[in-house]
Amino acid sequence: MARYNEELGHSDKAFAIYEEIVRNYPNDYHAVLEMMIHFSKDKNSEDNLTGLDRRTQAFHEHHANEEYHQAIMALVSDNKTFDAIFESYQAAIVAAKERLAKATNESDTEEEIFHRTCQEVLMHNLAHLCRECREKGIYHRPMVTKGLVCAQHANGCFHKVLRDDSTAPTYLEQLDQLAAFKPIYVDNEERLATYPKEFIARFHAPQGDEQEVKDTLRTYIKRNIDILFGDDPLNGWQGYQGLAIYLMFAGQNADCLVAWLLIVSYDGM
Repeated sequence: MARYNEELGHSDKAFAIYEEIVRNYPNDYHAVLEMMIHFSKDKNSEDNLTGLDRRTQAFHEHHANEEYHQAIMALVSDNKTFDAIFESYQAAIVAAKERLAKATNESDTEEEIFHRTCQEVLMHNLAHLCRECREKGIYHRPMVTKGLVCAQHANGCFHKVLRDDSTAPTYLEQLDQLAAFKPIYVDNEERLATYPKEFIARFHAPQGDEQEVKDTLRTYIKRNIDILFGDDPLNGWQGYQGLAIYLMFAGQNADCLVAWLLIVSYDGM
């Protein structure tokens, strides 16, 4: 019936049928694919009940259904589909965050719980998407925006751990997944890729887990030491700056201060 309506040019009727299929059978890859195709053609389609675009509404409606996310994941085959699905998750997360703020201001506990859970689940699945696609080698081109979004998600995970220690295992795992996402950056955006590891070290440092901190930051500290002992002495300040940042996250405040002072001393030479 959906295909018949498509052939007649009744795309809205066809979409409504696919929506109903996905609602009842969220792991129906064909129906999910057809919905994604519709979203790409009509990005301004709005859900009458929520006021959200229908793509975001679909992600919110099915956020707790693992089969739906598995079906979405199965659609990713190249850079183009990765971009489309990444942006879909991104838009849904932003909308959930906005709805959460609105519900909090209105003291609507039920809506607040729903949108907080929705945001957290979507963030988790976005992190999983990035990790899986990296392992499959699906994306290879610059994605500065995606790196920024992942860094923001890492920041969100870290602050949730600070608010409630019992959530640490869940969110530290998400930080590990985000750390696996290593897009190619331009200009000064490269540091975004290290944020998840920095937050992991920041969590372990106050607890005295020195070995965990060292294991987490070893690669980045070594990289900056290599810069210090490199062939170009004019790059020395970059090495000191990098060390200062990572030593700060490692809780080594005295050594961090020394590194910053060495930058100033080097600049005055």
